[in-house]
Amino acid sequence: MDERVKAGLEAGVVSLLFFWTGYLTFLLAGFLAVDFGEKVIRNTKDVIVSSLVAAIPCMALYFFIFNYVGDYLGGIFVMPTVAAAVSLGAGLFRAKLRLRIPLSLKDILKIPLVHRTLCPICGEKVEKNWKFCPNCKSSLELIVCPHCGRANSSTAARCQTCGGSLAEGTKVY
Repeated sequence: MDERVKAGLEAGVVSLLFFWTGYLTFLLAGFLAVDFGEKVIRNTKDVIVSSLVAAIPCMALYFFIFNYVGDYLGGIFVMPTVAAAVSLGAGLFRAKLRLRIPLSLKDILKIPLVHRTLCPICGEKVEKNWKFCPNCKSSLELIVCPHCGRANSSTAARCQTCGGSLAEGTKVY
């Protein structure tokens, strides 16, 4: 089992002991996900995985509670969304304080998506499977740094953010 997922599940189960605190349960889940996964969390993506996994046991518990009392809308849509958002926010905040991982909304939005819709250089709309932008002719292939998770140009040898080698990086379009 992935260590980030394991840390998230452990945090989620422990936070269930405090379910009577309501929304604070989700906050605790995000905090604990970072604490339990301290040895394996290296970047924003790792924090997101652990924090969202930590919210799953909380979501399941509140799903059953809300559905038991007849509030199906709250159980199916509202509480899972709130649980995920609060747990993720808490995990990101905790990672910034405890692990010194520089996080911001801008960092989260820079996590590369497998299917890009805009050229990162000129902003022109591009199709999912294009390798070059028809407007500026730049390569749409990026390499994700295995150390910090940031996207880099496919021609770079070292990460522009952390300086790590991109030899083992993942190529995405």
